[in-house]
Amino acid sequence: MTYLNNNEVLQLATKWHEGQKRKDGKDYITHPIAVAEITLTLAKKNYFCNNLFLDILYQTAILHDVMEDCEGVDKELLSAYPIDPNVIILTDILNKNNYDNYKSMIAAISKNYIASMIKYADLTHNLSDLPSKFRDKTDKYMLSKYILNSKWGFE
Repeated sequence: MTYLNNNEVLQLATKWHEGQKRKDGKDYITHPIAVAEITLTLAKKNYFCNNLFLDILYQTAILHDVMEDCEGVDKELLSAYPIDPNVIILTDILNKNNYDNYKSMIAAISKNYIASMIKYADLTHNLSDLPSKFRDKTDKYMLSKYILNSKWGFE
């Protein structure tokens, strides 16, 4: 089977996030793009340069928020598209709606190397892009980054 390429996955995510804004007013899609860029930088730094692996990382990073932030987008909808099943599984692991609380989410994500790398990149971008009025999340994000980095050694 031929799966969607990176550009096609980006187009889907852009469509699903259409009209959504970040807390700073930017189009929401700028966040998954930034997370994908950080993720790929981490992967290349850690010598994971297999094209298939990089495509799975990129596509999961681009889709990492669609199930929790885009109405009607779930595993079934993603499965209706020719998206690599690994991407769908990883996107589901990253879906905060699958967990009772933030702590259990980080614990579950930390069990998977790829999901951890993407969540680490997500936290990195959120911390770099948090408007000052939302700085109350800084400690939670920093602790989560520490937990993921301690287990997997991203930096």
